[in-house]
Amino acid sequence: MGIFTVPVHLHRTRVFVSASDELPNVQLTLYSNHVDNYHVDGYMILPVPYPSSVRFHYPHTLSSYGDEYHHFMNCVENAFHDVETYRHSSPRRMSESLARYEVQVLETIDDLREFNQYAHILHETTIDQIARIYRQSYWGFLLCKLHEGNFIYEPLCYSHQIPREHMFIPSLSYRPRRISDVHIPDHFDYNDHKYYINGTLIEDYIPNMYEITNRMIPSIPWDILPRGFAQCLRRFMHHRKHGLLHNRDEFYPINYLLYNHYKSNRRYSIERFDLY
Repeated sequence: MGIFTVPVHLHRTRVFVSASDELPNVQLTLYSNHVDNYHVDGYMILPVPYPSSVRFHYPHTLSSYGDEYHHFMNCVENAFHDVETYRHSSPRRMSESLARYEVQVLETIDDLREFNQYAHILHETTIDQIARIYRQSYWGFLLCKLHEGNFIYEPLCYSHQIPREHMFIPSLSYRPRRISDVHIPDHFDYNDHKYYINGTLIEDYIPNMYEITNRMIPSIPWDILPRGFAQCLRRFMHHRKHGLLHNRDEFYPINYLLYNHYKSNRRYSIERFDLY
């Protein structure tokens, strides 16, 4: 997942998403992937709604074994994955290193165009296609600088305002194989794991395997997360997206029925919006 500006080998991506506890109008995202990149000026671009509301959350500890968020994601993965899933996953090898994204927020597509004029990271045709996909005014972008080499990236932890009562997972993917690859493909070969809290399951949103639990898994160190997230867990879902699938971002409606203080004064309905 993610819009890459250079050819890379993407082993897999892990994403954790939670709506805020008290007033679920903000979401927390932990985003991490394992990337082979052998280009000096490589970037990954993640779309983000309401970029002016973006706040980054940094871990308290960092060591050679990874930071707290890396530990949290490993615990989530361990809690959900069975032996068959691990057989198809990418375990860390001794030759792989941990790295952190260098990130800046671009608040509009015009900011992305301006940066591109300076750095020449994408073809103008690709920029135009991105502009058509994210045509609403509330879309911005996280520009993540890649390190040169084979790295497992520490989770990027950030929060932002939720678009129209839907949690957002940046899933649109683009990886150019050569200079002439300027079009974002309609389909993409995914190998991703997504974990999200208090969302609503809609079949056409989730074309692949999923798991659901309604209990607080004690082996997961929930207190690592920033205050105000994942403390009123009612439903915990895992979605493995694997294979050649339609290339698009994913939106999961918040299940307001799972929030006790919303049950009496909120009418809940499942709707599908044109969020692009």
